[in-house]
Amino acid sequence: MPEIGAITVEFDDTPVDGEKSKGITSNWAFDHKADPAAHHEKTELDDAPVDGETERGVTSNWAYNHAANKDAHHAVFVDRGDPTGYDFIASDHTVCGVWTDMDLSAIVPAGALAVLIKFGGYRADIVTNFQLRKKGNSNEYNVSTINMQVENVWVYADLIVPLPPSRIIQYKQYQVWNESNLTVKGWWI
Repeated sequence: MPEIGAITVEFDDTPVDGEKSKGITSNWAFDHKADPAAHHEKTELDDAPVDGETERGVTSNWAYNHAANKDAHHAVFVDRGDPTGYDFIASDHTVCGVWTDMDLSAIVPAGALAVLIKFGGYRADIVTNFQLRKKGNSNEYNVSTINMQVENVWVYADLIVPLPPSRIIQYKQYQVWNESNLTVKGWWI
């Protein structure tokens, strides 16, 4: 029996399931490789996976194409980059107390699922808020809101809003802000 360091290694020409103290010989491995009955039947490969298929495997080509297909995966955030100015300012939001359309189709590409908007603003004389929601929602439980709690102090928020296919969302405010700005930071597609 060969000895390696302080460990004695025992070899056997017959492998046993679960055996951890003996190794198989090179002779057994050579004979096993040469025996066609000792191996599983090779499976066919397929470039189109089928749900529940357990007899055939998919190709590396399919896996590569799947990894590159953005539609095969969860939504991915797309950073808009470095815009040169605000997309909307206070004078763009003059309606108060009702949900009013805000069209993002010139900024956000078709197919986007949600948008991330940076809001900043202040009002000098009264506490107020600004809300955004997906156009088509009729309730106010699923809205993104920024609350101004102290007069004459700028507040900021990143607001996430789901998008309908039209890419038109809605805003609602109770007072016109002295100054405000909104910038689309990016979207999920």
